[in-house]
Amino acid sequence: MEEYRTEAHDWDGLPVEAGNGERIWRPVDNPRRLQITQLSAVNPRGFGLLQRDRRFDNYQDTEARYHIRPSVWVEPRGEWGKGSVELVEIPSPNERNDNIVAFWTPAEETRAGQVLDYEYTLRWDMNPEENLKGARAIATRIGAGGSATPDHSRRKFVIDFVGPAVAAQDPGDAAVEGVCNASTGRITHAVAHHNPYINGWRLFFEWIPEQGNPADLRCFLRRGDNVLTETWTYRWTPG
Repeated sequence: MEEYRTEAHDWDGLPVEAGNGERIWRPVDNPRRLQITQLSAVNPRGFGLLQRDRRFDNYQDTEARYHIRPSVWVEPRGEWGKGSVELVEIPSPNERNDNIVAFWTPAEETRAGQVLDYEYTLRWDMNPEENLKGARAIATRIGAGGSATPDHSRRKFVIDFVGPAVAAQDPGDAAVEGVCNASTGRITHAVAHHNPYINGWRLFFEWIPEQGNPADLRCFLRRGDNVLTETWTYRWTPG
């Protein structure tokens, strides 16, 4: 289908703030087939569906105005224990279908007739991350691996991070590194460098998939023992 807009979505990702302080960011997508992702957490501090990209140029929609769609944030009250935030991505042929949903699932199996009591605050906001001190992922780009000649057997990932934690780093500091892992396949060529155009840092890495196997990818930036960013995570499904 021909489309004059490069993006059309209410939200571009799911953040989960675990009880141990780790913050996870999962970009959302319109997949080719149904995709369900579980992000484990103990006593989560919050999760939601966020619209981080606020640039009109990336949407070019004067009617739906996706660039000013509010984000939604769930703040648990009390301790919810062990469980996971489940993200469901449903293939959709058009933007009229709301095809992204996220919800909490406890780790323990529930019984018929059992009552589960959870208290939370639901907050709608244009920028619920305004006071975030760490750095966050604002863009995820994926293409063929290789350098001079594209290698379509590999995937290249490019992730941009912005925020106070990375803005404070010396642009020439070689000690800032990307920490990446994959549940299947192999990650190579992980390189981090300063991105002056966003006052942040950019992480490159290539992933060599195992034939036919999906993978969960995770990465973050650190300097020594100091973690600078949230944990970016992505579900890759072949085909």
